[in-house]
Amino acid sequence: MRICLFTRVVLGHGIGGGMERHTDVLAAGLVERGHEVTVLTTARPNGTSGVEAGPFITHHLATPPARYSAAWWRASVVAFGRLAAVQPFDLVWSQSAGALGYLAVPGCRVPCAAIMHGSIRGELRTRLRARPLPRTLALLATYLPQAMRFAVHWRRYGPRLAAALAPSRETARENERELGLAPGCMTVVPLGVDLDHFAPDPPAGATLRRRLGIPSEAPVLLVAGRLAREKGAHIALAALERLACNGGAPHLIVAGAGRDAVWLQRLAARAGLAAQVHLLGPVPHADLPACYNAADLCLLPSLAWEASPLTLLEALACGRPVVASRVGGIPSLLPAPDAGLLVAPGDSEELAAACAALLAGPARREAMGRVARRRAEAQHSLDAMIERSERAFVACLQGQGGQPCLA
Repeated sequence: MRICLFTRVVLGHGIGGGMERHTDVLAAGLVERGHEVTVLTTARPNGTSGVEAGPFITHHLATPPARYSAAWWRASVVAFGRLAAVQPFDLVWSQSAGALGYLAVPGCRVPCAAIMHGSIRGELRTRLRARPLPRTLALLATYLPQAMRFAVHWRRYGPRLAAALAPSRETARENERELGLAPGCMTVVPLGVDLDHFAPDPPAGATLRRRLGIPSEAPVLLVAGRLAREKGAHIALAALERLACNGGAPHLIVAGAGRDAVWLQRLAARAGLAAQVHLLGPVPHADLPACYNAADLCLLPSLAWEASPLTLLEALACGRPVVASRVGGIPSLLPAPDAGLLVAPGDSEELAAACAALLAGPARREAMGRVARRRAEAQHSLDAMIERSERAFVACLQGQGGQPCLA
C-alpha cells in the first residue's frame, strides 16, 4: 500500500505524548512490512516548512505548528493533490481529525481510515475537570464554539470514512456517537509497547533507587508522563502526603516534564516532602524502564479522559501493579483488580487508601505484577498492534471496513 498520513503533530514537534509515539511506531512498522508511508503535518516548532527523510518521508507544511487551523485544512489537501498527481495513493490515514479537510472535498476517491485517539466530549470533560472555576467559565466561552464546529464537521463528513479505528472500547463508543456511525462499526486496535524494552528488570530499578538516595526498603510510587494539571501528578502528591501522615515514609518518583514542574516542586516543599519527592524532569525513552522497575506501584491519577495511556501499558509490561483513575479507556486496560486498582479521578484519599492496601501486601503486589506482564504480552505487543492496524487498512481497501463508506 501507498499510504498518506495526515496528522497535525509528530514527535518532531517536541511533543512526546501517546498519540505522537503511536504515530511514529505504527508508520515505521508499516514501512518495515513493505508499505510506503508519506506524512503530511504542520510546520516545525520554529515555524519553518520542508521535507524530512527517515523510515518515512515527512512534509512539514507552512501552517501553525501542531495546530488544527483553516490553513492546515487547505494546505494539507493541496499537498496531497500535488503528491498524488506524481504517484497515486492507495489509502489516506487520518490521525484523529488530521484528514477532516480531505474528507470535506467533494468527490474525494482515495479511501480514508481514521484512528481516533480521543473524542470531543472527552476533551471537554478533561478541560472542565482540570481547571479552577474561573478558568472553567473562560474555557466555556472559548472552547465550546470550537468543539461545536468540530462536532458539526464530523457529523457531516464522518460517514465518508472507509474505516475508523480506536484504541479502546470506550473511545470507539464515544466516537461512534460523535461521528454519526452505527454502534459497533469501529474497529478496536489496542495500543502496543516494546516488550523487550519495557520488561521486568530489578537490577535497573535498584540502581536508580541508589542514585536517587532512596533506601532499598522504602516503598516507592511512580508517576510518569507529561506534567500538566490534567495528568494529576498533584493528586499523587496529595496521596503521598496522606500516606506520610499515617506513619509511612514512601517516596514518589516523577518522570516527565511540563508546565507544572515548578508548581509540583513548591507543593512538595510546602508539604514537607521535598526529600521524598524526586522530580527527574524529561527522561529519555531508553531510561524509562528503570523508572518503572524502581517503583513498587505505578500511579496514573489522571483527570483527563484517557483513550489508552501508554504509560499504563509500559508499567504493565514492566510487571508493575497500577493504581489509575477510572476514566476514559482505562477500565478496559484494567478490567479486573488482578493487575491494578481503579479509583475516582481527583480523589487523593481513595488513591492513598488503594496505595496503602497494596504497599501492605508484597505478595499481592508480586502476583499482580506477574498478571500485568502476562496481560501486556497477550494484548499489547507492538507486532500485534501493527498487524491489527495493517489488517484493518487492507480490509478498508477491500471494502470491508464496516458501516462507514467513502462516497
